[in-house]
Amino acid sequence: MSQLAESLIIGARDWLYARACEEMGTPMDAQGNAQQLYILGMGKLGGFELNFSSDIDLIFTYPSQGETVGARRSVDNAKFFTRLGQRLINALDQYTADGFVYRTDMRLRPFGDSGALALSFNAMEQYYQDQGRDWERYAMIKGRILGAQAMDPNIAVLQNLLRPFVYRRYIDFSVIQALREMKQKIEREVRRRNLTDNIKLGAGGIREIEFIVQVFQLIRGGREIALQQHELLNLLPELSRLNLISTEQESDLRHAYLFYAERKMCCKPSKINKPNNCPRMNGIVNV
Repeated sequence: MSQLAESLIIGARDWLYARACEEMGTPMDAQGNAQQLYILGMGKLGGFELNFSSDIDLIFTYPSQGETVGARRSVDNAKFFTRLGQRLINALDQYTADGFVYRTDMRLRPFGDSGALALSFNAMEQYYQDQGRDWERYAMIKGRILGAQAMDPNIAVLQNLLRPFVYRRYIDFSVIQALREMKQKIEREVRRRNLTDNIKLGAGGIREIEFIVQVFQLIRGGREIALQQHELLNLLPELSRLNLISTEQESDLRHAYLFYAERKMCCKPSKINKPNNCPRMNGIVNV
């Protein structure tokens, strides 16, 4: 499902980009190179974990400042990509007679709802260097460039820009306290909303399995390249290989995660908008 979503998003982006260039001109950098909109898939989309009811979390960025050429009136690149981003969001989550494609959430971008819809690479790098918070590091673990082409040099530029923010070169124990506070906040919210049996947020649920894996990624990912990936099921054997968890713990976590994921996908259609509230068996995994 994640691959389908990625194809639809990139297909819509490319179609809308061509129409926007006809209207506003083609965005260029100072050297005269055409600029493209790059999209980071976050959360379930970034981790290849989408289910039938998932929202998609996106972040928009583009390589350089500049302005468009080839139209009656040029606009700066920031305006071009903001308009393109707005049109893409509208195409994805606007309700029509046929329904909608995906609910689209942009709140994970720099500065959240108050921030620009699309930032240049330099502006994004500056934000994460100066103002990036621990929860944003945690979220960016699953950040993945959608539609990445190996021959596109900007892909490596963007990856190299984000990597130092997420993965520190040293073993980063400083993040432990921030993660502990984040987890305690989630637990308080679970109790407040009476979600203790929630597949995603309840004790021993999907979120806690993800938390175990991602804590190791943040702490040791800077030195262990094998931990710099997005798919949880691929990360579990790496944690075992590095002796960070036992083979028995790896097996328990894998089976629990697959069990919960299957139950979410098999929820009755009447529950499709709230799959995380499907009843679950107690005692599947003790985390």
